[in-house]
Amino acid sequence: MASVREEDSIVVAEFRKRVVTYEVIPAFVRLSKGAVDFNTAAEIFNRWVFTLSAKQCAAVEDEAEPTLTITVGDRGRANADAARGAGPTTTDGADAVTRMAKWTERSALFAQDVDPLIPCSLQSMSEFMSRQVLNHPGVNKEVLERLASSENLHVKDMFDLWVAECKKVATQVASEAARQECSLPAGWTDDALGVFETPEDAHGIVHLKLRDWSRGGGGGGAGDRHRTIASVRGTKLANLKRSYERVGHAREEEGVALHRARVLTRVAVMLLRYEALVQAKICCGMQGAIPPAVAEALSDNFGASHECFASPLNHHYQDYFSAFPDIDRWFGSHGSFFESYPKEGSFECNPPFAGLTAQQIGNHIDRLLRSTDRPLSFTVFVPKQTYEVYYVMNARGKGPGAEAVDMSRWHTHTMQLDVKSHWYISGDNHTMRLNDERACWDSTIDTFVLWWQNEAGRQRWPVTKKGIEELRFAFMNKPRGVIETAGASGSVAQKAAAAAEGISFGTAARVGAGAGAGAGAG
Repeated sequence: MASVREEDSIVVAEFRKRVVTYEVIPAFVRLSKGAVDFNTAAEIFNRWVFTLSAKQCAAVEDEAEPTLTITVGDRGRANADAARGAGPTTTDGADAVTRMAKWTERSALFAQDVDPLIPCSLQSMSEFMSRQVLNHPGVNKEVLERLASSENLHVKDMFDLWVAECKKVATQVASEAARQECSLPAGWTDDALGVFETPEDAHGIVHLKLRDWSRGGGGGGAGDRHRTIASVRGTKLANLKRSYERVGHAREEEGVALHRARVLTRVAVMLLRYEALVQAKICCGMQGAIPPAVAEALSDNFGASHECFASPLNHHYQDYFSAFPDIDRWFGSHGSFFESYPKEGSFECNPPFAGLTAQQIGNHIDRLLRSTDRPLSFTVFVPKQTYEVYYVMNARGKGPGAEAVDMSRWHTHTMQLDVKSHWYISGDNHTMRLNDERACWDSTIDTFVLWWQNEAGRQRWPVTKKGIEELRFAFMNKPRGVIETAGASGSVAQKAAAAAEGISFGTAARVGAGAGAGAGAG
């Protein structure tokens, strides 16, 4: 069996961010010969990444039953199921080790995908991804038709060429990571690597910096040379540190002192991974997050205790799924939602439809609801168009590869939030100044809130008039400037953890280190 993927260094994370921005996405723009612009290519790239991940999860699920169960309790801390043989563990970190080890089994099935972000295969998805391009409003269909007729160049051919480009780039990243000077040395710490944080500036922003040892950095004097790796608001950095300390992943193996001495590097690597996607302002991990008051109303009225699509940067509850298990595990992520198999619980689901399809989300939730008689409930937030095309009764979908999903068996209630009557937190608010009015934005479209529950879920968490009114009210009052997501601390997270006491949910035995389809805002 292959070894667990090596932890990224800052040098490797920066290199991957550069090649995604300046090589991978521009490659499809070039190959499409003007049919696709940069932003559209970035969105198609995200769809490819997240669709491939969900497809891999489905392949693994068909192969074997999930074997790992997490018990949510003790204010959100998770214990591995004793059925693994060694008895229950006591930390989220130990559980994450088990799940990361299981990832190697899946990686053997999909060996072509050598990078956690850059996909290197289509896995029989050529026709599906071709339809995604043909149906995308940002694609110039006339150019595609001209290329097909005059050069016999079809969308499938473009993807085949793009796969070759991505393989080449991913190999470059792997080669960079294999270089001794780019890897993390044994016993490394933030201080030894030259990573440090600046005090908050006048706008509340902290800069994570790296000393340039080759140019005399580290002396602390006027000639000290260093460069900025990433920037983050001080309040967000404090939340990330608290989550890191609470989770304690690998703390027993590393020792308390060494574990704490590595937090800034791991924060920086995580920020760089998400920034690799946000370059084109299309990021499935940085979409709008629901307001804290909404998360609290969901917990109070509907028992919500877990977020299906979130990230270390924008989660409210202590328990959440996210896109990149290899880096997000340090901050409490349980991996990809599509590799989870909860048997009970109440889940908040605000999917990143820029990178996932309605079919993937609906089909997985339908699969989960069919699999258990215990109470299971999902509160799902979707744009109006998605609801009307895919989820409303007798929806027609958009044709082959974009079919409607029949959720009528599980549907309990629908609530409509009109345009401009509700708001979200900007997904990249962690970089914004304290008084930045862009941190919160009014929704530009209608949002539909859907409750999908099995019968036991309806009995345990009934959708009441009071709960609906409180949820609607929570969406109304928008503050000016930055509002911090709970980030696993504060009253919202504590209420959610209390609501989850005694509830268990399953996690697949295999959690990928690739870009799992779990990113988003809940």
